[in-house]
Amino acid sequence: VEGRCKQLQRDLDAAADIQKRETSKLENRLSKIEDSQLSDLERQIGRLEAKVAETFQDTSRQERDLKRSQEVALASFQDKVDTMIRSKDQQLEDLSKSFDGKHAKLSEKVDTAMKASDKLDTAIQNINKTLSSEVQKVTG
Repeated sequence: VEGRCKQLQRDLDAAADIQKRETSKLENRLSKIEDSQLSDLERQIGRLEAKVAETFQDTSRQERDLKRSQEVALASFQDKVDTMIRSKDQQLEDLSKSFDGKHAKLSEKVDTAMKASDKLDTAIQNINKTLSSEVQKVTG
């Protein structure tokens, strides 16, 4: 029985050694798998970081392009407004000159009409004087 117990103990020790080796092998495999997965995750993180950086650069570039486009559009709009204002100013100046010219002509016509009216009044007065004089001669 003692021999049998010793044999069982050796068998148990051998099984424990086998179990330790197998466990060590499995732990090594697991460690390699974890290391491999960790490396994969690090590569994926690196790719994601690169994509984030690229997206940020694209966004920054788009923002600059949009700002430039807005500046160009604003400058174009301002040019159109300035041109329209200059055109309206010129139209106002032309209208003012035209009005001044027409006003001057109208003033001349009014002056001519006033002079004609004065001459007419003088002629009427002369006619009235002549008529009065003739009436006095006749009634005499």
